[in-house]
Amino acid sequence: QFHQRTLAEQEKLDVGQLAKDEQTATIFQARREHGELFAAAQGRLRLFEKWFLPIFSGVIAIYQIAIGLYLFKAVYLGSEVEPKQPLVCAVYMTGVAFVSFLLSRYTTGMSTAQIEWKPLRAGGSFLLCIALTCFAMAIGLALAHFKIFIWINIISWIIAILLILIGAETALNTVFDIYRPRLQGQYSRSAFDSRLLGVFNEAGGILHTAADAIDYQFGFKVSQTWFYKLLEKAVVPLVLFAGTILYLLS
Repeated sequence: QFHQRTLAEQEKLDVGQLAKDEQTATIFQARREHGELFAAAQGRLRLFEKWFLPIFSGVIAIYQIAIGLYLFKAVYLGSEVEPKQPLVCAVYMTGVAFVSFLLSRYTTGMSTAQIEWKPLRAGGSFLLCIALTCFAMAIGLALAHFKIFIWINIISWIIAILLILIGAETALNTVFDIYRPRLQGQYSRSAFDSRLLGVFNEAGGILHTAADAIDYQFGFKVSQTWFYKLLEKAVVPLVLFAGTILYLLS
């Protein structure tokens, strides 16, 4: 989709350049011929978004739901496999989480830079989900080394349920995308671009929206005060610290 959009945008620039050149009738004829030729890229983009993306999204939804149900059945039946080298597996999971997190931040940053790069947002959301899941699995495997399996069992349930939810969301988005009217020149969000994962991947946008709402209610820029900025930076560590304290007290 990114490649097709790039070709379509380049095509518009070329057609616009030809439209400025109106010197001779020969140029007019060439302009019409080139306009018909250049329209092929936009046609391919429309065909790609109308047929390929919904079909591809449906395949992804079926795959996610099938894998989620398979894992859910395995966890429900109590199929437990004790890792032989949990610490080694934890190290690998940490490495995968680190690389996935870096790629997620990179692709998400690119998706906000230009409208042509917005399709990268879906990959950034999934990579962040992979990073968080692998990091949680690394913790579970480290605890499994000390014969504590409750955390890794919880993660197994979460992964299965999360796959089913994301697959169901993708299926619903695919159905809605088929009947949704498309406006010329407006970006259409892909069905497999999970809105659920986007809430966590673009948490900064939610914070900015909340800040704007607070500013509107109080009538001045509360979000620009030093206390709000300090609280915005410290809210995640404070929540993690509070959760850890509650867990230790229990």
